[in-house]
Amino acid sequence: MMMEQHGKDSRKIILPNLVTTFGMLLGFLSIFSSLDGKMHEAGVYLFTSIILDFIDGRVARLTGTESDFGKEYDSLSDFLSFGVAPALFIYVFFLRSFGEIGIVLSFVYAACTALRLARFNIQQPSTDGKNFIGLPCPMAAGSLISIALIFEMINTQGPMLILLLALLHAILMISSLEFRSFKDIKIFPRLGLKEFLAFLIVILFLIFEPVLFFFSVTNLYIALGLAENFYSFLKKSWRTV
Repeated sequence: MMMEQHGKDSRKIILPNLVTTFGMLLGFLSIFSSLDGKMHEAGVYLFTSIILDFIDGRVARLTGTESDFGKEYDSLSDFLSFGVAPALFIYVFFLRSFGEIGIVLSFVYAACTALRLARFNIQQPSTDGKNFIGLPCPMAAGSLISIALIFEMINTQGPMLILLLALLHAILMISSLEFRSFKDIKIFPRLGLKEFLAFLIVILFLIFEPVLFFFSVTNLYIALGLAENFYSFLKKSWRTV
């Protein structure tokens, strides 16, 4: 009986780490797609990795298998998928013409991702436990890559704008601004008919228009975070008047 229980617990522990591993594999494939000049394919791999990153932590909490190992492993996976892969993506498709400046900026983006993840691993949660400090790197990567792919869709190069956006996203990642974690969102919530239809529309949007989906979701998330931080700043300013 104890052996059977141990086997079930082992499978529970392995499950979230398998999700993380698959997400890292997709980040790895995105790198090779960028090197092969396959822009859309590289972006789709990254988008799918973002979805798995959203899932793995929730799977760990759902199965009660959160651990320091899983936290560190997830961060290493995130650095590859949302630090190295996007940095290489923007260099190959947009910043190569800047020469050494493009290389340096690509490195800066990857380095800021590493700093963001390192800080997250040693940092206590914000006061209410529902916010991240600094823009989460999956959201930064999703926003930057979706914008880049939209440029490609409308036949606009825009290397200077991508350079500036990459720098902006890098700064937001290492900033002290707070962004919602949405950790209380359930993976398998109980849905009524209206909620189910809305969920179905979202899934269809994701499947048939992944670029527009991630552009909408990530940039709305960033805009919400910036607006909430600005409102919080104004409230503090009013209190001191």
